[in-house]
This record gives sequence, structure tokens and C-alpha cells, in this order.
Amino acid sequence: MHGSELRQDPATKEWVVIAPGRSQRPHASIATEKRQATASTPAQDCPFCPGHEAMTPAELLRIPVGPHWRVRVVPNKFGALTPDAGPERHDGFFRTVAGAGYHEVIIEHPRHDIEMADMPEEHILRVLHAYRQRQIELCRDPLVQYVVIFRNYGEQAGTSILHPHSQLLATPVVPGYMATQVDIIKSDHLAQQVAAALKLDQSPAVVQQWKTATEGKGSLQLWLGELLQRGLKVTPAGVSNIIEISYSAGDPGFATAVANAYGQAYIDANIELRVDPARQYAHW
Repeated sequence: MHGSELRQDPATKEWVVIAPGRSQRPHASIATEKRQATASTPAQDCPFCPGHEAMTPAELLRIPVGPHWRVRVVPNKFGALTPDAGPERHDGFFRTVAGAGYHEVIIEHPRHDIEMADMPEEHILRVLHAYRQRQIELCRDPLVQYVVIFRNYGEQAGTSILHPHSQLLATPVVPGYMATQVDIIKSDHLAQQVAAALKLDQSPAVVQQWKTATEGKGSLQLWLGELLQRGLKVTPAGVSNIIEISYSAGDPGFATAVANAYGQAYIDANIELRVDPARQYAHW
């Protein structure tokens, strides 16, 4: 394997990134960097310090625009994913996808020796604005299905450069957890819970519609669940761990009520999944 690759664990269905190129990252001594840098003096050879802009790939965002930047965003020089990777995809028991995507670095402050906890609120807002601006921009690419922002702290967590920075990964696959949550919302069980919450089985018009469609055969609850699922759309939002629930129907009021009922049923289902094991343990 020459480039990066995404692989799915056949047992857990979680995706992982295999990126051989990441081993080429520089690993400067954090202790040495701390001795070198002060509030007014850039660290020697740090690519994120002011005056060393030529040491990074061409920047994607600068806040504010001009020579005296406060936040910069650049492509990761040793990215785990690259936008020019091929479209190769292999399905089967072992599923793999070429390492296509984006890996960026958000340089959070010009100073080398400051932590986010010590930054003023107005500066943290600049960093958050950079996060949001890059997420929105990347989600315009049809390749991108999910965006995650993370921040390592310390050498043991994987930090190779002391200068305060975050990283952004935009991937062509949705993590297993999000896919599982989508499956829960689309499930027959949740659809039947929504039908019960809306008391559709108590509506004479709905019952008559069921009788006409099925000649009164089968389960009304199952039929209602299948009927509700036809207008349901569940989409993971690429910019965060948010799932969008929408519903299409001729009556806007009914569509709103169904979408809200699905949201509440999903919340209740998650609470039940957390509480039920403890309840069973207490019973034992």
C-alpha cells in the first residue's frame, strides 16, 4: 500500500485510517521547544510561528487577512487523507476505501507558548469561527460525508509540535456510531413508537385507510410503521455529530408533528438503552 486507506473493522463496523505517511512527521522535543520559545520570540524551526509561513503548505484561511494574522488554517503536510486520492473502493467482508479526504491544521495563535485555556474569549471565538468556516467549505464537496475536529495535548497524546493547534479530518465515510444511530431512527420499532405517540391507530380515518389498503388483514401497528417510514429522511450532518430528521407529507402540520415525534422517540430510545442495563442489574 503506497497511500492512505480507510478500512472497516468487520466486527465493530468502525472505520480506521491507515496512513503510512504519518510516520514521516517531525518529532521535536517538547521540552526543547519550551526552552526556545517565549511570548515574543518564535521557536526555532517551528513551522507554525509567525515569520515561518513558508514552511507550511499554502494556507487555506487567515484571520484577519493581512500580515498580522491571529489564526491560520493550512493543509497538514503529512496528512492522513488527501483530496487527490483515487476513488478506489472494495466491498465484501473486508471493506476498504482509498484515503480520499482532507486533513487540515488550525494554528490557533501566533504565540508558541500559550494554551487555549489561557487565551482571551475573543480569541477563542476566532478559533471557533475558523472551525466553522472550514467545516462549511469542506461539506460543499460531495466526497465529504463527515467532518471531525480534534486536538491532541502532550507528547503521550501524539502531539509532535508544541505550538497550539487543532486538526480537522473530512472523510468519505460516516463513523459506525453515526450509522448505527441512523439505523435506530429508521427502525420498524421506532416507527411504531411514533405511530403510538401520535395515536394514529385511534384515528377513524387512518383505520379506514388501513382496512381499504389491506382488507383488514395483518397488524395495524406494522402497517402504520411502514407508512411512516416512506416519508422519513434521516441524514447525518457533515459538520458535526448531528442527525437531521425530516419528513415529507402533503400536510405541513402533519409532517412537522411526525418529525418532532421521531426526534422525541429517538431521545427516549437512547435513554432506555442507557437505563435498561442498570435496571436489569438492580433486578438481579
